Amino acid sequence: MPQFHWSWVMSTGYRREIDGLRAFAVLPVILFHAGLGIFPGGFTGVDVFFVISGYLIGGILIRELQEGRFSIIGFYERRARRILPALALVMLCCIPFAWAWMLPLEMKDFAQSVAAAALSVSNLLFWLEADYFDSAAELKPLLHSWSLGVEEQFYLLLPPALLLLWRWPMRRRMAVIALVALGSLALCMAMVRGSPAAAFYLLPFRAWELLAGTLCALWHLRNGQRGNGPLAALGLGAIVASVLVFDTSTPFPSAYALLPVTGSCLVLLFATPEGWAGRLLTLAPVVGIGLISYSAYLWHQPLLAFGRLYSLEAPTQGSLLAIAAASLPLAYLSWRFVEQPFRRRGPGALLPGRAAVLSLSAALIVAAVVFGALGHVRGGMPGRYTAEQQAFLKLHEWPRRCLFTRLDPLPVLPVPACRFLPATGHIKGRVALVGDSVMSSISPAAIRYLTAEGYMVEQFTHSHCTLNRAHHVNDIDAVPCPAFISRVTDYIAAQGFDLVISAGAFQNKLAQGKLSFVRTDGATATTDSFGRDFAQTAAATGTRLLLIEPHPRPEVDIRDRAVRQMRTHGSRTDYTMGRAAFVAQVSEIRALLEQSLPEDSLTVDPGEGFCSGDLCHFVHAGVPLLSDRTHFTDKGAQYALMPLLETVLKDSGY
Repeated sequence: MPQFHWSWVMSTGYRREIDGLRAFAVLPVILFHAGLGIFPGGFTGVDVFFVISGYLIGGILIRELQEGRFSIIGFYERRARRILPALALVMLCCIPFAWAWMLPLEMKDFAQSVAAAALSVSNLLFWLEADYFDSAAELKPLLHSWSLGVEEQFYLLLPPALLLLWRWPMRRRMAVIALVALGSLALCMAMVRGSPAAAFYLLPFRAWELLAGTLCALWHLRNGQRGNGPLAALGLGAIVASVLVFDTSTPFPSAYALLPVTGSCLVLLFATPEGWAGRLLTLAPVVGIGLISYSAYLWHQPLLAFGRLYSLEAPTQGSLLAIAAASLPLAYLSWRFVEQPFRRRGPGALLPGRAAVLSLSAALIVAAVVFGALGHVRGGMPGRYTAEQQAFLKLHEWPRRCLFTRLDPLPVLPVPACRFLPATGHIKGRVALVGDSVMSSISPAAIRYLTAEGYMVEQFTHSHCTLNRAHHVNDIDAVPCPAFISRVTDYIAAQGFDLVISAGAFQNKLAQGKLSFVRTDGATATTDSFGRDFAQTAAATGTRLLLIEPHPRPEVDIRDRAVRQMRTHGSRTDYTMGRAAFVAQVSEIRALLEQSLPEDSLTVDPGEGFCSGDLCHFVHAGVPLLSDRTHFTDKGAQYALMPLLETVLKDSGY
């Protein structure tokens, strides 16, 4: 078998097959974010990047420590030259499009992400904001910068850690790093079930992937590299398999990430230009894409996000493919005219010395932070919109009164601010409103009617919490839900309410037999277990249940589409979906809920308020019924839902 020595690798600093491996990482990521379905596990390309990064950067640190010339300042100077210029260019190019096309809240989020990306903490920001796979993620131009945040945080810790370990024998160094990596993997596997977003975004649960690359570099230092074609091919096959087999329903990273990580390690350890995998990875087009992979990674997400933001309809697969492909020529230009010139040092270079690099880096970071602060303080600069457009945006607002989130402590019941008394002072009965943010958006209209009828109303709403104390949505924001719902049901049962009204965003939680809930006992959630525990939770209240069933959910955000149409075309139109599409959208979850209801339960079908004939309408008399795709506007609840709710209540003696 071909053999070459680590000393050769470290002296030249370049292996063509690693650039080829970068191509195998970046293309699946780009096509995954384009939503084409070609590579359903394309997000695993980031894991490959992490291993490569740990190998190369760890290798550089090892070489410098060996030669006694390591400098922390020099290390961070190189990181700044490598990362900041292209990142700054992409962020700068994003700003005018964000200014023109983003709604105020989107602009606020974008401005914050610019500051976070410059400070290398965007992974923390996106962890707090949303789930990586939700629909809003597609519209965040800098979402992909989370991985840069993970890397830079890792490289704040790796140099001093290696300095401390360097006095020890090689075997002990490797053992310590391996133990830390195994600990990180164990934490990741434990976290992914209860807090998948944290496991995805945060360094403690990703460090093992970068450390795997560093261990490969240490292995080469100790043993040299002996090419092994079959093992390298096996590694490349593992990477391809993870891209093709995994999808967004795969609990990730967790143990599943071992497939692309192990595959990457096998390629790094055993691929040579002479082997089958090495020959594939060193093909000129593959290496070429690998060389521009950093810039391609930077460009693709903003292009796709702004393409989606500009389009009034969901972009076609052809247009998304064209947008994704455009990232490659842009990547070449920024690699050729930004990355390469800024990485050069010495006389004639754009940044000849360390002082120039550090000064420019500081200026870029300060500018980004100022921009982010302005966007945050000014609420996304709504002054960009006309008075008519701002007024229309206000129609789309929905109240968040008494809506708890995971950042709030569990409430001590009753909550005085969430108890509403009848205007007459005479209490006819007690009604509880229980559910998630959908119930919260309905509650003002429901409370107005019920208190006018003489009922005392108490609202118990929490983000992501449906009426089920043994299951919760597979999202970090839903982790408090079982405890919240248990506390609420116990309180309702003890206080003797007359009716529980519940609603939730059920329609996007069950599709094609896939249930996006997890069980609190760690067992696998199924439709049967969800239905059984839903019924048990409803029964535990000891109170009759009125369930507001799923409402029509449009394919596009109604508010976004309407305001963008006003800005680009000066008008807005009605927005509809076919009744048949609505029925297909909710049939699975509606059947599951209805068969799980206690016998004396009542139901309301919001579709009757949205739909007439063959169409379901989302605008009435120029007023939007939904704030986005999910939540009712106050007027929407009043028009599309309350007449139905009032009829059911009166017919049932309430």
